[in-house]
Amino acid sequence: MTAVTQWDQARGLGSGLSRFRQLTGVVVALVACPLITALLLPIRSEIGLQTVLLLFVLACVVASVVGGLPAAAIAALGGFSCANFYFTPPYGSFFVQKERELWDLLVFLAVAIGVGLVVEIGARERVCAERAKVEAELAAELGRREPGTHTVATVLGEALERFS
Repeated sequence: MTAVTQWDQARGLGSGLSRFRQLTGVVVALVACPLITALLLPIRSEIGLQTVLLLFVLACVVASVVGGLPAAAIAALGGFSCANFYFTPPYGSFFVQKERELWDLLVFLAVAIGVGLVVEIGARERVCAERAKVEAELAAELGRREPGTHTVATVLGEALERFS
């Protein structure tokens, strides 16, 4: 079984995504929700809550693909808040008049967080798979060598070089 080393975690690989990607995803989440709200607010009487929520789901998907679970969570909470405050009557409050709309908002929140979780798990698995591939290549190369031709120190040095 392959484990992500402390050195990998310090480089931001423990989550499967680099720190730059995580920060970029957070920026996407912080920009997308107000942008979607600003674009849809003038036409809110012409569109339904489901359309609004689907656009916020799209923002969550983009944020999670770029930045993983933290970005997806920010986009989900931002989308939930904006949809609730600006697109569900009574407008301008976090109270929801209709039970159906409350369920729509809660399902949206669950789906948005779920997407972020799936993307995060996939990114972590990708990192583990890449590391396992490097380990397998090293093991195969060592298996092709003639016994006794290399010292343990040489082999360990090569392994250290590959994993650093």
